[in-house]
Amino acid sequence: MSVVFTAASGALPARHRYQPVMRRFYREFGIAPARRVTVVVENDAGIRAWNRAYFKRNARTDVISVTIDEAIDGEPVWGELYVSSQTARREAA
Repeated sequence: MSVVFTAASGALPARHRYQPVMRRFYREFGIAPARRVTVVVENDAGIRAWNRAYFKRNARTDVISVTIDEAIDGEPVWGELYVSSQTARREAA
């Protein structure tokens, strides 16, 4: 299992905190452990920009998932998840 965490603004908590969640994600979606998933944590403005670029919707959302399912630089990649920490926090409250 290869998960790449990036943050558009600010540091992310330690990567190990996300491993149990990502293991469950891989299991539930039937993703082979050798495939990479990129998780990008954004703010509301950033997720709105991604939503506009991918779906032509000028609105914020909590999560955008993009399936790539091909090799990039020789590494098998399943896809990318874009998460708005601000929207997710509001919706969880």
